Amino acid sequence: MRIHPARLDRRRQGAVALLTAFLMVVVLAVVAFAVDLGYMIVVRIQLQNAADAAAMAGTSKLLDQSRLTVSPDQSTTMANARAEAQRFSYANFGGGIALTLAGNPSNDPNGDIVCGYLSDPTNQNQALDYTQFPNSVRVRVRRDDVTNGSLSLFFARVMGIDHESLSATATATYWDRISGFSIHTPGHSTCLLLPFALDVNTWNDVLAGNGPDNFSRNTTTGAVTAGSDNIHECKLYPLSNGGGGGSNSLPPGNFGTVDIGAANNSTADIARQILYGPNASDLSHFPNGVVQLDSITHTLTLNGDTGVSAGVKDELASIVGQPRIIPLYSAVSGPGNNAQYTIVGFAGITITEVVLTGSLSSKHLTIQPCFCIDPNALPGNTANTSTYVYTPVALTR
Repeated sequence: MRIHPARLDRRRQGAVALLTAFLMVVVLAVVAFAVDLGYMIVVRIQLQNAADAAAMAGTSKLLDQSRLTVSPDQSTTMANARAEAQRFSYANFGGGIALTLAGNPSNDPNGDIVCGYLSDPTNQNQALDYTQFPNSVRVRVRRDDVTNGSLSLFFARVMGIDHESLSATATATYWDRISGFSIHTPGHSTCLLLPFALDVNTWNDVLAGNGPDNFSRNTTTGAVTAGSDNIHECKLYPLSNGGGGGSNSLPPGNFGTVDIGAANNSTADIARQILYGPNASDLSHFPNGVVQLDSITHTLTLNGDTGVSAGVKDELASIVGQPRIIPLYSAVSGPGNNAQYTIVGFAGITITEVVLTGSLSSKHLTIQPCFCIDPNALPGNTANTSTYVYTPVALTR
């Protein structure tokens, strides 16, 4: 039986129409999926930006002044960190709404804002430690049925998908356990080491609350005034701060000055290091340009420098109230330029008083603990190598 061409054409047209209708449904579904997927990706990026900002902001509040006292207020510090994280998260939008964070005042490990300690932030499998004073804040920003509402979709509704839950997490950390310094950070050509060493036992006495409390430092301006702030002080260079005997007492002709760089630094070198810190040329005198505690003995040997110079009085006075870092020694041997200091750690301090005139016995620097953030600090994994010294806050997860 022969089919008339006109009838065959109509059949073909009908088949094409059915195929076109089917393909249009498929195309529309693909377009709908692509649009909603693209929207979810954009919102996911917004959530991640909010999480990053909130984690960084929250961590910035962990260096609270109470930590410098004998009785640090961990509860208030963590509350301030959570509040700052919430503030920064809410300043960000995800899918058209300001992003809120649940406060988690109990610091539940499953909460949106969690404060904890990381000894090695590079270890992605290391869990937050809740027994130590925190150095990290982990934030989870989400849009789900519990917080901020799940994300409403556009075209996926035709497939029965009305909403989607999204979340993003970030952890920021102040890395401590500083073991040394090198000039490795672009834009920072010096580190904050001062060329003066302090007996580690004297430092530990300060941390235990021993010694005077005669000065107060404004954390915003760095201005130092007379008065108590519950942060104790001690004398630095050039008093004999080693207890008057034994391996920690200062030898004849040396008063705690150490060479960071070439042996027998001149007064001009010391003055420069006081003002600006040691540079790459100074550190080039150490192996690989790194001044660092040995990974096995956890010690470092620095040469002593002789004398008590009033030639650096003005330079020291100009940095009063500014954060600096000093090496801590456990033993010293040899006189004058032959003195050898066994360095066992580093401490963040600020100078509160400079007296370098008058009799030798009256000359001194007064220091107190202070947070010091140095981009050229080198973190390690060994505890007790530093106190109040940190790398800048950074995203670690």
